[in-house]
Amino acid sequence: MRDRLSEKLQSMIAERLFIGDGLKKTKDEIEAEQLEENEIQNRKERKKYAGRTFWFIVAFVVTILTFVGLDASGLWDIDSGTEWGLIGSLSSTVVGLYYLVMKYLFNVSKK
Repeated sequence: MRDRLSEKLQSMIAERLFIGDGLKKTKDEIEAEQLEENEIQNRKERKKYAGRTFWFIVAFVVTILTFVGLDASGLWDIDSGTEWGLIGSLSSTVVGLYYLVMKYLFNVSKK
């Protein structure tokens, strides 16, 4: 009887240890969880900076339209060549900024 109890106890301990070992995380599982957390953080940062970039570009466009509107209404007299230079430089700045930020935020590395 004692042997059966001892065997049963040993099998329960072995089973418990097996379950305990099964619940421990392996190095690969920990790394996978960390990668998942990094991806979540990256998504949050992308959303944050994509939104900020969008509103910054909206401000640039509003500025350009304000200059054009002031010139068209006669409230601000500016030479036509200067106006086109201003519009061109601001537009290229907006497009360049948009390209750089989006390329950095959404960089897809090819493995």
